[in-house]
Amino acid sequence: MVQEGGALLTADRAVDAVKRLFAQLGYAEAEPPEGVDLAFRKGDRVVGVKLVKFSRSVARDRRVIRSEIYRLLREKPCDEVYIAVEGVSFGRLPPPYEFRESGIGLVEVEGASARVAIPAAPLRERPAEQALERPSPGAAAAGDAARLAEIVRELRALLEELKKSEVGGKASESLSAPVRIETAERAEGGTGRAGEELERLLAADFIKDNPWLSILRERREGS
Repeated sequence: MVQEGGALLTADRAVDAVKRLFAQLGYAEAEPPEGVDLAFRKGDRVVGVKLVKFSRSVARDRRVIRSEIYRLLREKPCDEVYIAVEGVSFGRLPPPYEFRESGIGLVEVEGASARVAIPAAPLRERPAEQALERPSPGAAAAGDAARLAEIVRELRALLEELKKSEVGGKASESLSAPVRIETAERAEGGTGRAGEELERLLAADFIKDNPWLSILRERREGS
């Protein structure tokens, strides 16, 4: 069906020309949604075409085409939409920039053939290729708690290794020559202080800006 001055009429030649055009572009014909006369599908993308036939009034044609652009923009019946006319006469059409800025495409029908005069742009926002499955809040909290517990275990293991290294250092120094006793004692004191300093720094870094400590505290107070 073709719209002319608000009226609809059959135009098999124009319809066949548009169908051949989109078939050549790799589209398959689809059931047109309300608001367009033809629809074509390629993958998950649907393109709609509104057929409009010029009347005898240049001013009226331009007004009708512009109103169709606004309507199609408002309704967004397909991912992309074209207006098809028989013979492009830009005196009867809105300026080309209105098509380009709106995203509505223009198809020119000449006899038994048709061509894309102005390409259409997507009207609908496309979803992400594949949205990653987001865990539920409960699952996310459990995962964060597990990671926090793992950090605590690693911190404890590090401190245990540090203490063992201090004990081993003391044992080896006790078997050394007497002349090195004073040096060993200073070394032990330095190692002990270093271990205490490392433990203090690790604890401070663990506590700083750690939201799970307040969460665990609230859970313990609530229980």
